[in-house]
Amino acid sequence: MHLILRYQSGRRVDAILLAAGPDHLRVVVRRVNETIELRLRERQWFSEQEDPVEVDGWISDGTDRMVDFCSRLGARTSTATHSARAFGSSAMN
Repeated sequence: MHLILRYQSGRRVDAILLAAGPDHLRVVVRRVNETIELRLRERQWFSEQEDPVEVDGWISDGTDRMVDFCSRLGARTSTATHSARAFGSSAMN
């Protein structure tokens, strides 16, 4: 699954989801030589440095399994191809 992450500074990065659980995501970010873990606390994702991170969008294969996975994790977000419930809290409604 491809994600677009937005940091509090406004910087956006492309990421690929490697692993996920109910309160954590492990992603690899373009041009970064290691994986990053995000933790969910009170409907907000945080980086390992405790910086708030928003999931601005996601693109999946659209299978029922992925839609169900995304809907269990949080607030609404939109992508260029469809709207669905996605990860964490999002400023996009």
